[in-house]
Amino acid sequence: MRISIAISLLILAVAALPAWNQLSEISVLHKKRSALSAEAAALGIIVLDPEDHRGTLQFTKKQRRDGDADMRQEAQDFIAFAKEMQKWKEGSVQPDNEAKERMFAFIERLQTLSASELRILIEEFRAADDLDDDIRRVLLSFSVMTLAKDHPEAALRLLSESGDLIDGKSEGRHVVSSALAKWAERDPMAALEWVRENSAKNPGLITDEVKAELVAGAARTDMKAALALIGDLDFGNPSDGISSIAEAIGSPSDRTEFISLLRGYDKENPDQRSIQRAMLALTKGVMEEGFESGSKWLASSGLSPDELATFAVNIRNSAKNGEQGQWISWMGENLPAESRDKQVSETMRQWTQKDYRAAGEWLAAAPAGPAKNASVLGYVDAVSKYDPQTATQWAMTLPAEDRDQSMQAIYRNMPQETPADRQAREAFKTQHGIE
Repeated sequence: MRISIAISLLILAVAALPAWNQLSEISVLHKKRSALSAEAAALGIIVLDPEDHRGTLQFTKKQRRDGDADMRQEAQDFIAFAKEMQKWKEGSVQPDNEAKERMFAFIERLQTLSASELRILIEEFRAADDLDDDIRRVLLSFSVMTLAKDHPEAALRLLSESGDLIDGKSEGRHVVSSALAKWAERDPMAALEWVRENSAKNPGLITDEVKAELVAGAARTDMKAALALIGDLDFGNPSDGISSIAEAIGSPSDRTEFISLLRGYDKENPDQRSIQRAMLALTKGVMEEGFESGSKWLASSGLSPDELATFAVNIRNSAKNGEQGQWISWMGENLPAESRDKQVSETMRQWTQKDYRAAGEWLAAAPAGPAKNASVLGYVDAVSKYDPQTATQWAMTLPAEDRDQSMQAIYRNMPQETPADRQAREAFKTQHGIE
């Protein structure tokens, strides 16, 4: 039954999209649904055959067209189906399974159209006065986004020529940023020129977020050129552009190249906030690779103690589940003392909040030393909120100075809801000499 329920939820999720404002995700959902259907069939579960449309209108790449006239006729078929969707939105008609399958076919058909065919489709969508404005807007956005996947220049040219095609809201910015990122991979200077020409005309459309996507696209083929673009794009916050490059990095060798370029950039454009954000973005990529690969890269990266300290700030948020203990040990061995204790303690605190049992087992087996003491501080702070007795036992293992700090944390975190809670809290305060 689990398979059939999953399929039903998938279909319902698509049917529930208000005004199809998540239209771009539907083809992905359809592929998942197809995989689930195959698995269901193998288990003997009956599901709707996606090829059985019972003679209804289909949109498939097998249809033959002879020129613009046929494409315009097919556009009218699209529009007729969009009007059915309009009834779904209004709630006057509920889509059945057959209608949902047609919807999937509609999306897949859109993605097979050429640039010239998409332009015709867009023209027809714009000219259809009896379409609901919300439906039209989403269909136009998705059509332009589809065009931008393989023909970003054509999509952006179309937007330039038709200022009313999409607005400066999130959908419009998403379309523009996707197209600029694709274009910048091949021709960053041309993408830059488009931004310069259109920023004044569409200030709500060309935001720092959109510019950052352009920079990230350029970085996939030329990181040095991408860094140079940051100054040319007149960012309100240059750190958005720099961190976008760090997030686009796909391999350890690219990461090493970026570190070298970043140091040169820092000399020419001293901006510690931007450098710090870039290092934090790098941390996420390293954590995703896992401890073995990530620690190997760090050993050869040549990062300075200060750079390592900045890098480590995001370990607490990005370490893979089950690898926190390895990263805590790594921080104990590699971070400068002035930053080590804080990062280790905070990583342990967050790990304990997520999985106190695994954190406690690792702590019990950890070798004595500064990293373990800092870990105990983080563990005690997390556990004391619900188990002050266990927290106290761990706090007693600490050196005197750390023990006093930990006892203060336990007292501060002890529950106070009932008279018994408050009485226990006062007894703890007296017993440990807390002022």
